[in-house]
Amino acid sequence: MNSFTSFYETWFEQLHHLVYQLSTCPIPPTNPDQHHHLLVVVQKVMAHYAEYYSVKSLAAERDTVSVFVAPWATTLERSLYWIGGLAPHPLQKKKSFGYKTKGTIKNFVSV
Repeated sequence: MNSFTSFYETWFEQLHHLVYQLSTCPIPPTNPDQHHHLLVVVQKVMAHYAEYYSVKSLAAERDTVSVFVAPWATTLERSLYWIGGLAPHPLQKKKSFGYKTKGTIKNFVSV
């Protein structure tokens, strides 16, 4: 397991806690305290996602393929592999993570 995978597991667990906090906020807020609490929780969620993409970007600089061809990637991220030319090779085995590229991965990341 690489360091980004470990980070992701912890990050995802923290996300569940933040989503729970968000779900307990009354919407719409009925008083200034509730409004302030909602703003604080939303700011925490936004900062949490900013941290994820910051760490993911740094990890991609070190090892692009292991970050972008990961089994925990979202459906959107997997779709972007195809759009960016990172389609699985038709002869690869199902459990293999080998991918062929159209162009270089560096070009994909810089898009």
